[in-house]
Amino acid sequence: MSSLTLTISAPKLTVLEGSPIPIIFTLKNTGSRDISVHSPDSPSTFEYILKSDDGKTIIVLSAESALLGRLGDRIPPLPSKYVVLAPGQYAQYEEDVMTLSLKAIPRGKYRLSVAYEENEKRVESPAISLNIQSLNVNLLENYANSTPAPNLSSIFTHIDKANNDTSVFLRGSKTDNPEDGVNYLVHRFPTETLDSLSMAIEIGNEHDFQWVAWLSNEVLFQQINGRGKTYLSLDGISTQLSGSVLFPLGWQMNVSDGWSTAVSDVYFAVLGFDSHRNLTFSVLKSDPDKGDAHFYPVSLNTSVQPKQWKVQAVFGETGPIEFHVVIESLDNKGQSKLDYFIVDPFKKVVKKRLNLKFNAGKIKALSMSPVIKNDVSILDLLIDVAQKDSEMMFMRFSVKDEEADPIYSHHFTNLRDEKGNTAKQWTLPSIPLPHPIALSSLDNNIVAVELAENAKKTIVSENQSSPDLLNIERLGDQIWVIWFEKNVGFRYEKLLPSPPK
Repeated sequence: MSSLTLTISAPKLTVLEGSPIPIIFTLKNTGSRDISVHSPDSPSTFEYILKSDDGKTIIVLSAESALLGRLGDRIPPLPSKYVVLAPGQYAQYEEDVMTLSLKAIPRGKYRLSVAYEENEKRVESPAISLNIQSLNVNLLENYANSTPAPNLSSIFTHIDKANNDTSVFLRGSKTDNPEDGVNYLVHRFPTETLDSLSMAIEIGNEHDFQWVAWLSNEVLFQQINGRGKTYLSLDGISTQLSGSVLFPLGWQMNVSDGWSTAVSDVYFAVLGFDSHRNLTFSVLKSDPDKGDAHFYPVSLNTSVQPKQWKVQAVFGETGPIEFHVVIESLDNKGQSKLDYFIVDPFKKVVKKRLNLKFNAGKIKALSMSPVIKNDVSILDLLIDVAQKDSEMMFMRFSVKDEEADPIYSHHFTNLRDEKGNTAKQWTLPSIPLPHPIALSSLDNNIVAVELAENAKKTIVSENQSSPDLLNIERLGDQIWVIWFEKNVGFRYEKLLPSPPK
């Protein structure tokens, strides 16, 4: 096959780990006879070869091996189409090499080449330089759902200190191989303008669209994204608040059962202070069809400084009925206080303010499902009772008919390692589980604890030098632990089958 030449158009590429690696390459007939080659729109026998500069790593990728890895024995026959290249003619191809890898390609410097084989004859392109750089993640939000297929969408920020900018990325993962995900760039902006970010997922849509939002200097920007493409961008809208933080509420579907592929409205929540320093809760309602958005603020008649907060949208048949807003603040002794508001921002009223009584201490973690439909609201608390990381208390509240009642509690001694250090980074699942579980970091190990008498403790992952941004999520019928490891990247570990509903 010496009459065929294969070349890659880019002389070099620099990408972030887990991000797309797009290449364009060309097969050219340099001989004197017609040659039949694979059509650019047909599955082919191209191979993509990555050799690390130090010679220790060789990675060979192809469309066929990617399908085998993802589908196994279920891989369908791949139809082949061919085009005929006359002498001097060429065919041009495009590929995202990252989509062919079943996990993120390790950071480092590589030489990347493309090989083509037909009828036991092979041609390989000259290699180009590929530099895969490490991520510097400082914010991470997850949104798990199980309809139509178990998947997890994440939105995170990467800070590029050299160029003094911040990039927002979307990442999607599935339970059969959660590391098989690609990080797609959503937006890049100056570092100093980043306030917070969030997203909502279109539950029930097989195309896996994400409505993403971020705050920059108290102005909220929004986009619809899916698989690396931006379908809609909205102009920025001011929150009219100071110190704003953002929270996702969901993508409501316009059918009687509340969920469908028929898109209706998208909701986000913002908490901040108005010009009179009154803490204000504001709901952002966005209409993807009309391409517009409006804020609906309501004053909470308090000036407490939020330490952490959660929001729950209670949906009816045609939209949200009310919103439950839970705010933690600290008193002058450093102990947590909890305010629970039931509000209707569309009528600009606080319907009720509930008093939740719990053991004195400092709240380590707070969990409440962001969306429910005409059902009981569940709120989980994990409390450091003595404020010395020694005695812990888990409490679960049920909120129904505008009344909050504790329905379960569990007291336990904090975990300690051999040196007497206590567990840190306690977190709860973003959506309360029937059988509660908490997650912590202890002596560079990630440990899961069942919150019940005589419950077991499970080491999820050992010897993690910096398990940052710990999350525990329900993906389909499984419970997964997700975190970012500075020296490795995104990590996923299956914890245990989810208890029966």
